Amino acid sequence: MSAFSKPARLNRGSIDMTLGNPMMQILRFSIPLLLGNILQQLYNTVDSMVVGNFVGSGALAAVGASGPVINLLVSFFLGISVGTGIVISQAYGAKDFERLQKAVGTVITVTILVALVLMAAGIPLSQLLLRLVNTPEDIMAESTVYMQITFGGIIFLMLFNVLSGIFQGIGDSISPFIFLVISCGINILLDLLFVIAFDWGVAGVAWATLLAQLCSVVFGLFRINRTDAPIHLYLKDLRISKELLKVILRLGIPSGFQNSLSAIGNIIVQTMLNSFGTVIIAANIAVIKIDSFCTMPMMTFGSAIAVYAGQNMGAAK
Repeated sequence: MSAFSKPARLNRGSIDMTLGNPMMQILRFSIPLLLGNILQQLYNTVDSMVVGNFVGSGALAAVGASGPVINLLVSFFLGISVGTGIVISQAYGAKDFERLQKAVGTVITVTILVALVLMAAGIPLSQLLLRLVNTPEDIMAESTVYMQITFGGIIFLMLFNVLSGIFQGIGDSISPFIFLVISCGINILLDLLFVIAFDWGVAGVAWATLLAQLCSVVFGLFRINRTDAPIHLYLKDLRISKELLKVILRLGIPSGFQNSLSAIGNIIVQTMLNSFGTVIIAANIAVIKIDSFCTMPMMTFGSAIAVYAGQNMGAAK
């Protein structure tokens, strides 16, 4: 019998949403998640402030021009990861730690494989993708550099989001918050070092983000392997369960298509804005950063309710 099929002590940061008052459990889970989302937007905003103030509006536009393209390629997979969150929360609610372990191994393995494909295709195709969305020639070189570095580290971006989703699935919203605190601090320090001290411009912002996400992934893997955690991840666990993959895809593909439609809409808007030139692109990026704060509470409570429903469905089986 696998060690994970036996009753295991719950993760110290986790909330068992099958017990207690539903509203209080959802609120307890939501508060760290909301603070983490705010922190993530703040450090994204700091990126824009540093590059906008110390490099110029052209550099800010270059960073923004590649955003919708990358989001489209990543959003479908991240939508599918919603299916993973449902499977994980159901297994956790049912205290089926063997299934939980298999789900984690499956999603991490699939994430690595998809990220490697995106990396191999995205780096050489970066300039072509930017031309398809009418990126102005005066920011084409900087936009290409930013996109290529982002694609080069896309595995860390995807693992960062997947690890956060895994912890949320077991009712732990504290760990993702800690990930973001670490990532935010490192990102801000590296922004200032690379952009101001080293004068790397747009490339400095891209490298700062990549390295900050790498550090968060390392911390997440360390935290997931704590002795008291209900899940662990070793090299032997990096394999795909066909049965769980089918369930994850069945639950996640609709969400993936929904995310993709939203990303496609953003690309259409960005393509039209790109035709108006660098200043308009930079202004739009500034507005998007502010607007993102307005949608956070809805997204946060939506995630909390999904985890609550998943754990209780698992417990009811």
